[in-house]
Amino acid sequence: MKGLVLMVSTIFLVAGTQIILNLQPEAEITVEALSHFELNELGWTTAPSTGLKVVGVGELVYLSGTDTEGEDVTSYAWSITPAPASSATLDSAGTMWNTFRPDVQGDYTINLTVTTASGSSDASIVITAATYAGVEAGQCGTCHFNTKNTWEQTGHADMFTLAIDGLKSSHYNENCIECHTVGYNTDVTAVNGGFDDVQAALGWVFPADTAGNVVPGANWADMVANYPDLAAKANIQCEACHGPASQHSPFNPDGNARLGVSLDEGVCGRCHEEEPYHRRNIQWKESAHNLGGSFARGV
Repeated sequence: MKGLVLMVSTIFLVAGTQIILNLQPEAEITVEALSHFELNELGWTTAPSTGLKVVGVGELVYLSGTDTEGEDVTSYAWSITPAPASSATLDSAGTMWNTFRPDVQGDYTINLTVTTASGSSDASIVITAATYAGVEAGQCGTCHFNTKNTWEQTGHADMFTLAIDGLKSSHYNENCIECHTVGYNTDVTAVNGGFDDVQAALGWVFPADTAGNVVPGANWADMVANYPDLAAKANIQCEACHGPASQHSPFNPDGNARLGVSLDEGVCGRCHEEEPYHRRNIQWKESAHNLGGSFARGV
């Protein structure tokens, strides 16, 4: 019968009192954050993810479905309502994990029905695909003046600036800039205004010696003078932790600001979880802080 919710009654006896609990599944969709380390452990060669619901056009989005009540799921039924003019599809229809690549800017509604022995439950989330703007072109400081000023005092704001001049490490090389720039993703589908896209368009070449390490010098000044559009996507900016901002506005009619906000450790793990040098998240996961209710969760 349409609309019928199947329920299972479980009876407990507590101090002689009969308590009847009506159990039913509760579907949940998670956008999974996956670091280089975690992908390697899984044997996957795909690009990492922050787990945010705002992603770059063409980037691979990892999804998982669960029943939050903890029952074994007997079937998963996924579907997608893509953005207008999009031809994006889900890579699977009936598995716990799923992936897709948004191909145009806009909102993608992901739907899931999970079925357990107790019945079925539906869930849906909205993924926004956007392009990268950069902190100045995106005018982040117009609304977030104090936050931008605070960021400018952090090591995120000048990491690339110093490293490209050889002031951070003698073994700094082109592999390092993925985590020190905006929207770096070399997947052929991920053409979304990230640093790598601008680099390819302008023809900038990493100033390396024969071993591939940076040649110390005034490399940053040269980039600012000769490749200003590329310099605008350098350093660890707002969009590294909040996702691409081209769709962001506090005035969107539906009230969705279309920018990611999360305290989940997976956002940090996108850059801080890769051996042998970046072990912060790995160490945290092995610590007592990763137990019980003591760990950071998304908001």
